[in-house]
Amino acid sequence: MERKREGLEQGFVERDFQLYEILLHLRYLSEDYPVLADKRDEIEECLNLIRTRKYVVAVAGEFKRGKSTMLNALLGAKILPAKCTPTTATVNRITYGAEPALRICYRDGTEELCGIQELSRYVTKTTEEQEKMAASEKEAVVSYPTVLCQNHIDVIDTPGLNDDEKMTAVTAEILQHVDAVIFTVSALAPLSQFEIEWILRLVENPAIEHLIFVMTYADCLEEEELEDMKAFFRKKAAEIAVRAEAEAGDNSAAADKAHRILGSMDLFAISSTQALEAFQTGDNALLKKSGFPIFKQELYRILTSRQGLHVSLRTGRLLEVIRTELEQLIVREKERILKKYPLPFQDGSRIKRDDLLLAADRAMEEERIQISQWFSEQELFERLWQVYRRQLSAVSKNRDDLVVKAVRAAEAECLQMMKQRYLTDRQGLLVYYRKAAEHCIQAWTDCLIRNYGFVLRQYPDCGKELEQATARLAVQPFPVFRWRGQMVPKGVLSQAETSAHVQRVLWDSLKQWEQERQAYDQFFRKTVFQFLAELTKRWESILKQVETSQLASRKAEMEETVDRHLRHKQRLDDYLEQVKRMNQVTGETTKDEH
Repeated sequence: MERKREGLEQGFVERDFQLYEILLHLRYLSEDYPVLADKRDEIEECLNLIRTRKYVVAVAGEFKRGKSTMLNALLGAKILPAKCTPTTATVNRITYGAEPALRICYRDGTEELCGIQELSRYVTKTTEEQEKMAASEKEAVVSYPTVLCQNHIDVIDTPGLNDDEKMTAVTAEILQHVDAVIFTVSALAPLSQFEIEWILRLVENPAIEHLIFVMTYADCLEEEELEDMKAFFRKKAAEIAVRAEAEAGDNSAAADKAHRILGSMDLFAISSTQALEAFQTGDNALLKKSGFPIFKQELYRILTSRQGLHVSLRTGRLLEVIRTELEQLIVREKERILKKYPLPFQDGSRIKRDDLLLAADRAMEEERIQISQWFSEQELFERLWQVYRRQLSAVSKNRDDLVVKAVRAAEAECLQMMKQRYLTDRQGLLVYYRKAAEHCIQAWTDCLIRNYGFVLRQYPDCGKELEQATARLAVQPFPVFRWRGQMVPKGVLSQAETSAHVQRVLWDSLKQWEQERQAYDQFFRKTVFQFLAELTKRWESILKQVETSQLASRKAEMEETVDRHLRHKQRLDDYLEQVKRMNQVTGETTKDEH
């Protein structure tokens, strides 16, 4: 047996060395990753736990459930004040000491050493003065030579739950900083709704890994009634476990914890008053009847075994949290890098040509409408005919020479007006089409930038491209406006006949010019869109080069940043598996030991 115990101790030493190595790596990660900075204190706590093996157990329950009496029975003497009315007004911490002693720790950081017989004066609220004094205290530390606390275990006696809101809040705060809870219930009453809600809160508390349920006042029931009450309690605990698992949802770890704690619960039925009386009288039969010897032996076994698992369980929880933080960091880093190096062709292997051409086509149509309105045949006819009518109406006599002179004057004036107002010479008309080409190319460029500007550092130079397009447009001569016939009719020179003749020539000239412009419009459209098709192909090549560069940069940064995070995560995964195996072996070995 001694050899087996030595082997168990050696196993604990090896486990602690492994945990220490894991925690040192977590400390390194917390220094390397700012996002893990808030985990440093917990890492240091775990490292300190390996050195101190400190384990804190709280005794909690509704008031009048016999918590303090039970603790007195565990101590073997009436040390803590216990009455039928709620008395505990502060936190009482029981720790190991070679000699009985009392230390009062105040909220202002000061301490006071007292005789242990003075404990009731400091921790009860039977008088207004005592309640006021208790409010200034943080906790009362009772040092006592009890075997229960000899192995670095502290037991905390908390104020009764459901006593008053202030005391319940004190207990709730303490329960956030303990490792296990002994929860007392009365054998005389079934679980209240308040107790059920608190059991759920304790199960959901991530710091608490174990619950021990103690049914007090067992001496008030017959043996058969007591067994029925135990069965009732286990049934209710199973229902609470189902509820806790349902509330855990997708959190499988929380659901497993609820099932582990409540599904195979540690439940004891005792009579603390019988145990205390037996200690005082030496009545072994009464002590056995109280159920206390088995409870005390099992409690010591449970606490020491859980103490052995405590650091590794906390380390496992810490690993889970840090791994989750690292996973989230990896997701954020990937998103950042993908955003930093976007790819032009994520949705396909080519530029979205339809979008570009549609934008250019809309601009082309706008220009076509503008040019059509500018060169409206009806408007031009009215303007030109107005000049002829004015010149002809000024002829006072119906003589051939005067009519011819008037027509020639109107002809010169009309051509000059067309040239000056409508730029009808070959070079002048290119201004209109240059503007139309510029609008069309700019619309194409804007669409390109809108779709792919997130990766283009240099956008198309519209000025250079416009010059290229204009040079192509100048290859084909633009139609020059001219008269399509003689303005002066042969033989008939009356004003009326001349007017009719001039109108026909005007209409014929404008219609012919319109036909020639429409033919040029087709050439213009074909030339511009052919040019844009070439531009599209050119920029596809440029964007593919950009994409290749982006992919290379993305890969390099992924390898430098994300891959390093992934290696850390893989190491954390390995550590988690190591801790799980460690916990399993420790649990099985501890069971064999006992």
